[in-house]
Amino acid sequence: MKRCVIFLLGLVFGGVTQGIWPVQASTSLSSTTVELAESLHFQTPAGDDVVVGPGDYQVEAAEAWLKLLPMDEGPASAILLEATAGEHEEPVTKPTVRLQQEPDNRDMTHVVLLHPDGSGLEAIGTHSGLRPRGMNLSLLKKAAGSQRIAVRPDVVLPGPVQGKLSPADPTPPPACGPTHTIIPESIISSDSKFKWDSHPHAAVFQNRLHVVANVTCKDEFGFDFCGASLPSHFIFDGDRWRKNNREFREGALRVPEGSSVALAADRFGLVAVWKDEEKQLWYSRYYDQWAPKQKIPGQYSKSTPALAAQGGKIHLLHQGKTSDDLWYSTFSSPPNQWTPNVKIGRQSSGSPGFARLREDSVHTVYRKAARYTGDPVTTTLRHTFLGRNGVDWLPPYDGPKEPKSQDAPVLTEAGDDPRVLGLMVHRGSTTKRLWSTLYGRNDPRKPTTFRWYDDQPLLGLTSDGPVALASYMGCIHMVHKDRNKLIHSTFSLK
Repeated sequence: MKRCVIFLLGLVFGGVTQGIWPVQASTSLSSTTVELAESLHFQTPAGDDVVVGPGDYQVEAAEAWLKLLPMDEGPASAILLEATAGEHEEPVTKPTVRLQQEPDNRDMTHVVLLHPDGSGLEAIGTHSGLRPRGMNLSLLKKAAGSQRIAVRPDVVLPGPVQGKLSPADPTPPPACGPTHTIIPESIISSDSKFKWDSHPHAAVFQNRLHVVANVTCKDEFGFDFCGASLPSHFIFDGDRWRKNNREFREGALRVPEGSSVALAADRFGLVAVWKDEEKQLWYSRYYDQWAPKQKIPGQYSKSTPALAAQGGKIHLLHQGKTSDDLWYSTFSSPPNQWTPNVKIGRQSSGSPGFARLREDSVHTVYRKAARYTGDPVTTTLRHTFLGRNGVDWLPPYDGPKEPKSQDAPVLTEAGDDPRVLGLMVHRGSTTKRLWSTLYGRNDPRKPTTFRWYDDQPLLGLTSDGPVALASYMGCIHMVHKDRNKLIHSTFSLK
């Protein structure tokens, strides 16, 4: 049975006194369970629209956001919502959820999680999917000194007004360095004999930068006293690194020595994919802990696979079990399964680079495979991307004009400048030196044509192999291995 409660709260937000209206709480199994009678549109921390269907949900705080857990489904179906922090004066003795609808705007529904200490989180849903400006808080007053974190801020990009602020800009762009720091070894292992056994991969989830890389411990005789080559998961919050104490579940991600774990993130969490000794592909999911590994049916790769997130899906690109053919598959949540993989008609020498570049599509840059067996390994880069129909791949064409790479190039989005879609970082054809190039519009008068810009040395840096790239908190973040150290660099695209 549902009940109605009237809270006599006079709220002041932005200098305007808010009205008073009924608050509806569902018949619930607990104080943090709510029933949604109709579908509602919410916003995710990444700024995407998500539709939450009718049903019963457990509501929890997930750092600065709200997490909805469908009562009849598992943790993998959790939905993360953008939320605003505030304060309340309700005499609650345990976490309590309220639903509230505005009397003069029945399109909007507020989901509010109240904590006994007077703090709270609120997410706003709409029936129409429209999100008008200036949506007010219903049960919460804005906390003193509180500030909403920008999940996908702009990256400083080259241009005629670079570094200049418009009158509406309240603060300068964030300082992106360049900076270079070593990820502290103390959070990795208490034993000084550990070594990095693979190259890192990165993804952004819950406004945190996540990095996965393998660690082994071997003495001078080659004895592995760590017991296995296991991935380690590290999280950067914009200030410092920490190791994820909830490691991959025991035995979940035992990978071949020297192999890497590909990483991507969607609104449901991180997805990790890797190959085993038999070249079979496996995956695991992470929301607040890593789930047991699962096999990707019928999919094999002789090299490290590549992942990208776009259009509400995780996209997977990898070589064949014994051939250079590139195969493509996608993963959706729900139904939490991979589509059968298909050949895209391209051949790659080693792992491909793969990423979503802006909202355009998923792009791959790969080393052109040798024409005949026994020919020298080529370092020439080719580029193609998935067509708008989501099925066909465009004919490949030459990648950056001059660059050649001895291993997989790495791609990432490059901010919100309409002229630039992405950034690529790669090693030289014969040296450890790192190079970078931008991919953007070829001619302002032809908005649908693009080109690769000239390759440039990247800050004089070197790397033992492919790097990890991500656009995070207004800067480009790069993690790479150099002489058994993991180096974390930040820079802008000036």
